[in-house]
Amino acid sequence: MNVKPILLPAVAATSLMTISSYIVSHIASKNFSEPELLGRIEKRLLQVSKKTALPAGWLTHYSVGVALTCMYSILSKNIHKKSTLKNGLAFGVLSGISAIIAWKLALKLLPKRADRFYNKYYAQLFLVHFVFAFGVVLTQKALQKKRALTYR
Repeated sequence: MNVKPILLPAVAATSLMTISSYIVSHIASKNFSEPELLGRIEKRLLQVSKKTALPAGWLTHYSVGVALTCMYSILSKNIHKKSTLKNGLAFGVLSGISAIIAWKLALKLLPKRADRFYNKYYAQLFLVHFVFAFGVVLTQKALQKKRALTYR
């Protein structure tokens, strides 16, 4: 089984998304970093040390990126379409909405913050999932192009 068509796009897209979250965090002067928030949730939920929680948050974040990339690949194959920017847009909407629902549940495990934080967080979360989706699409397209050139 070749994992490169899933793993490479997942890591690239998750990395782009994470960088985007850090940029938005810097601009908004708020911590919107998904891996750091996941680490805080895991620290509280699993009662692990801060030293363990942050790497666990990063691992969870990239694992979700792999799962979403698998879902996108399955959806693309089941509708018999290649990875396109139009599909990436649809996947961005779908993954953004899914992420907001998941984070609404997850953030209940942390101390309550002002509603302004949540509104800004969900807005940036929705937007960075477009970065993620296009990262998946563009990386998959590059891999397909490379494969096509290799087999000529």
